Amino acid sequence: MYPQARSGASRPSGRGLDDRYGRTPGRRRFQVILAVVIAVAIGLTFAAWAIWAGPGDVPTGNLQTNDLGYSVVSDQLTTVTSQVQVNPGTTVRCAIEVENKSFAIVGWKIVTVPPTSASQTNFRTDVRTSERGVTGLINNCWVP
Repeated sequence: MYPQARSGASRPSGRGLDDRYGRTPGRRRFQVILAVVIAVAIGLTFAAWAIWAGPGDVPTGNLQTNDLGYSVVSDQLTTVTSQVQVNPGTTVRCAIEVENKSFAIVGWKIVTVPPTSASQTNFRTDVRTSERGVTGLINNCWVP
């Protein structure tokens, strides 16, 4: 049958097993401190990312733009017609670009749209080009 345990043999105490397998109070304290340090590092990393990323590109003054059209005047000149909608009295700057048939930028100009009493302003921009353009458009607009 089954072997009988010797009556003189003693079972290891709970403390002896903890010592044998590394479950000591010092080890437990180390694990808790390590977990706290890792949690703080993750939190600081997230906070740094949130500050760096910011709230996003929210246009100031409800800025909206529209490309109304373009006219290729010559191999060296394209006229771009654009529209800006912004709160009245706000100055806007826009980067206007002209592209060739390979979508390469062949002309670029930054223009200032002066403040007006109207919320919508149409404007034309003559852009000099290094070669014949096939399209003209607003690259970006911002409130300075």
